[in-house]
Amino acid sequence: MQKTIPFLMFTGDNCGKTKEAVTFYTSLLPNSEIKEIKAFEPGEPGAEKGLIKHVLFSLGGREYMAADDPQGSYSFNSSVSIAVNCETDIEIETLYQSLSKGGHMMMPLDSYGFSRKFAFFSDKYNFSWQLILF
Repeated sequence: MQKTIPFLMFTGDNCGKTKEAVTFYTSLLPNSEIKEIKAFEPGEPGAEKGLIKHVLFSLGGREYMAADDPQGSYSFNSSVSIAVNCETDIEIETLYQSLSKGGHMMMPLDSYGFSRKFAFFSDKYNFSWQLILF
């Protein structure tokens, strides 16, 4: 059966930071892990030392893939984000403090009427997150 998996491409200034980012993300959310990581082999086209060919990981039990792309001329933007439904004030505040540090704020953690607490921001790798506490 076919299965869709979101794929994050780390390019530009973030190329070479795939392993760092995935390790950071999996350290913050329960039921998260790096399942497989594969670096480029020496001599492979486009390979540079330390770049990740692909990594399979899970966040909250949902699978994702990511890779470094040294030739990519595109970047993450806020039209795609990971939304995390938080269960407690402590959980949303902890994730907010960790993920938003060094990023760009679009909607700071607050009550916006559609949930008790909500935040929308990009992290230090320019990837967007939405944190929600109903």
